[in-house]
Amino acid sequence: MELKDYKKHVLEKLDKVKSIYRNSKRQREALLSGDTEKFLRLIDKREDDIKRINELESLLINCTENYTDKEVDSIKKEIMDKYKKIQEMDRDNQQMANDLKKELYTKVKSINIGKKVINQGYNKQDIYEGGIYIDKTIGKKK
Repeated sequence: MELKDYKKHVLEKLDKVKSIYRNSKRQREALLSGDTEKFLRLIDKREDDIKRINELESLLINCTENYTDKEVDSIKKEIMDKYKKIQEMDRDNQQMANDLKKELYTKVKSINIGKKVINQGYNKQDIYEGGIYIDKTIGKKK
C-alpha cells in the first residue's frame, strides 16, 4: 500500500470517528428529550460507522510498511483524542440511559398498580351473584 492510500484510509477513519463523536452528542440530546426512536436510529448509524472503522483498521494493520509521516502521526493522535472524548461521553450517556430506564420502570410499575386497583375495585365479580337470594329463602320456615 502506498503512502497516499494509507493516508486516505487514515483520514477516512478519522472522519468515521468524528461521525461517532457527533452521533454521541445527538444520542445525549435524544436521551435528554426522551426520544427513544431517535436514540435507536442513532445507535444503528453508530454500528455502521464502527463496522467501517473495523474494515479500515484491518486494511491498515495488513499494511506491512511502517510509515512515519508527521501528518499521519498527527491524524492518529487526533483519532486517539476523539476516542477518549467518545468514551467519556458514552459513560455519561450510559448513566443517563440507566436513569431513564429506572424512571420508566417506576412509571410502568405505578400504571400496573393502578390497573390492578381498578380491576379489583370496579370490575370485581360478586361471588354471591345469582345464589344469594336462594340461600336466604331456602332455610326459612313459613
